[in-house]
Amino acid sequence: KTNIVILTESQQNLLKARENYEPFRKKIETVEHKISGKLKEIDCRLKAPPKKNKKLLSASSCSSSEEGDIVLSEPPNDNEEPLAVRSARNELETLENELNHLKSNCIQYQEYQSASKYDEELKIELGITRLKDDVSKEHKVIGAACAVQGTRLETIMATDLLPHLISAVQEQYGIPTQISESTQISLLSNVGASKQSIKFASCEFDGWLVESVRHPNGLEGQRMVTRVLAIIEAKNNPNDIGQSFVHMQECLAFLTNSHEDFDQKKWKTKQFPKGDFSRPCQPICHLEVDDHSQANVVYEISSTAFEHFKKFDTQNDSLESIIPKDSVWYGRSLYIQNIFYVTRRKWLNGFHSSKVNVFSHKLACDLDLDDDNMDSYAKLWATEVEQTRNSLNTAQVLQLFQQQSQRPNAQVVLVHTSKTPSSPLSSS
Repeated sequence: KTNIVILTESQQNLLKARENYEPFRKKIETVEHKISGKLKEIDCRLKAPPKKNKKLLSASSCSSSEEGDIVLSEPPNDNEEPLAVRSARNELETLENELNHLKSNCIQYQEYQSASKYDEELKIELGITRLKDDVSKEHKVIGAACAVQGTRLETIMATDLLPHLISAVQEQYGIPTQISESTQISLLSNVGASKQSIKFASCEFDGWLVESVRHPNGLEGQRMVTRVLAIIEAKNNPNDIGQSFVHMQECLAFLTNSHEDFDQKKWKTKQFPKGDFSRPCQPICHLEVDDHSQANVVYEISSTAFEHFKKFDTQNDSLESIIPKDSVWYGRSLYIQNIFYVTRRKWLNGFHSSKVNVFSHKLACDLDLDDDNMDSYAKLWATEVEQTRNSLNTAQVLQLFQQQSQRPNAQVVLVHTSKTPSSPLSSS
């Protein structure tokens, strides 16, 4: 209890010192910024190659003797710094003197530094700094583990589940098992974009199952996508499907040129100045193939490849139990078919995993948590609950698939992987 009192007093003193120093902070930080810039300038000038003088003789390198003969002067010293560097060093020295003068004459700065040093030493003595370092390391371990799980799930999508997805799509579209040699069905994973492509920074896909033919220009290594048969997303937490589905609506509105369903200003790029998908592009992607010779194939795609992505009207009595009338999504037409999700078996709580994790972290790290401030957390959670009403959760998306899709059981694949490497993959 004594340590908590001492730490609390230290935090209060630090806060007060910071508030007193705030009016003087900008002036000191401005000089510090200039010093940093000057150091970078000197470093760049020292690393730059020396300029060679093309003239063999110049006024500085030669002189005339009394007899009129030309006499070469001493060659320049290679160790001597260029004039620009020496000038920059002089300016740096002036700035450093100015900074020292400001700090030595600012009592508020000195008090703030003293309070900061005392608080830091106190945290080290109490073991708080070590605990923070341990927590930070644990967060990195957890983050790395989550990244590995996500990558593993995408690998499962591209290997074990790919044959089943292709069969489901072929049955839906009536595509024969044996297709022509010129036509290929491929899985493009991690679909992004080049600088002259769509704004895929806000529209990235885990996988596209595409039907393509050789490009009409006849160039080797280029194919043209005739149809995007399915869009596949891998979600490590099934509670994230809801937000992904909502974001998918805007992405598909852009890809199908449904201007009324997305803000064209957000999608303006150099290639698409009007913010619509008006010309073909070549998205960056990874081709999932066993033959590495095909890995460098370039795919060209246009909005015509998404023509079969149709919207379904949700304004009917059978869907009122899924999407309430007071929801912003009630009555809106939604893209439902040809969207697949690969996820794991977990309980559905109706909230995106990131929101739950942030809230849990705040709650767990609050040292002053008691009955008095629980009301603030209750209000914060109530705000989160209210925001979810303006979106769609995973349960609602699954019900929409069940009601509207032609093949509801094929659109969400639940994957369970055993901890033992020798155990086979089981999915349903």
